[in-house]
Amino acid sequence: MPLAMNLLSTPQQVYAALFLITILIVIATLALIILQLERISKIPPNLPWVDLRGKKWFPKLRANFHQLVTGRQPISEGWEKYGKDGKPFVLPGLHWPEIILPPSHHAWIASQPEHVLSDDAVQDELLGLPYFAHGPSTAAIHDFTVIRRDLTRQMGRLVPGMLDEVDAGFAEYFGTDHEWREVRAIEAILKVSQRAIESVFVGLPLCRDPSYLAAVRRWMMGFAICGVLYRSFLPGVLQPVLAALLAIPLALIKWLALWKSLPLIRRRMVEFDHQQRRKSTEEDARAPNDMLQWLLESNTHKPPTERLTAWDIGGRLCLFELFAVHTTSTTLGTALLDILLNPSSTAILAELRQEAEGILPRLSVDPKQAREMLKMDSLFRETLRIHPMRQDARAT
Repeated sequence: MPLAMNLLSTPQQVYAALFLITILIVIATLALIILQLERISKIPPNLPWVDLRGKKWFPKLRANFHQLVTGRQPISEGWEKYGKDGKPFVLPGLHWPEIILPPSHHAWIASQPEHVLSDDAVQDELLGLPYFAHGPSTAAIHDFTVIRRDLTRQMGRLVPGMLDEVDAGFAEYFGTDHEWREVRAIEAILKVSQRAIESVFVGLPLCRDPSYLAAVRRWMMGFAICGVLYRSFLPGVLQPVLAALLAIPLALIKWLALWKSLPLIRRRMVEFDHQQRRKSTEEDARAPNDMLQWLLESNTHKPPTERLTAWDIGGRLCLFELFAVHTTSTTLGTALLDILLNPSSTAILAELRQEAEGILPRLSVDPKQAREMLKMDSLFRETLRIHPMRQDARAT
């Protein structure tokens, strides 16, 4: 191939490259159109659609593509025309057109069994979890017990360590002197958020290891890219083959991240095994209090055939980190931009600073003091109301 390319003149190389790019664009476009038509065909034909522009030339297909630029206008239109009168409607979407049910249907939705309406199935379709997340089984991928049980129970005890990590992160990325410096604020927020979250997941010193943190961020980015390609371009019939191929480079990126964490996981597994054998109260008191430890404890209650290996535990940590870091850093970054773009930003920052200076010093001793940060709580609630994680969420 290199010899053949050398035989081509420079214009021919350019034309060949342009031709190849054109072919790829055409294939991707056709795949996207076919996938959209397949998903449109699954919508009940008697339901009204919003944001339709005429009745000719595939109006529903055009409405799906139009969602790239419409924002939340279609959901507002649907609410005014149908939702507030208790009628369902179809909201176009580039990934899936969605059936929006009015509030009067909420009880019906909640009463549906898991085999009819399943959160797990939606997560699989949106993110490609069976292909891109770590198993060892589909049930294990969707097992978030340690988050619902242990993280909720231990959150108060974790606050001091998280505050220390936030303080160390701000000192590193923003500096401790009084000199002005240029800072990439959104990038810094991402890194500080990740360090604080990693302190809960794997603890010191790994939560401050730059190479480990960078490797996990690369895996998060790769996962996001694979997820977009999966739900946008892969028809269901081809997913078992193409998604498996798409997962190969992602698995390599994950291996680079786990290469840093596997020694810690294996050491902690050995220590936990010794602790279980000796049943020492003293050892229990000194056991780490983090996500890795909770996974190890949960692992002992599984049947031998379902127990996680060190590799499995590392993969689960990566998936948990993805969800935690993405939601936290996105909310914080959006809130900061909202403040800075507000004409009263100086006054808002002054009030938030005053509230924080009064409560933060007491937070490590009494985490419940966070409930007194009413202005900060209002800021994040308003941020999520106006800028929800999903574009089609309605701000009221």
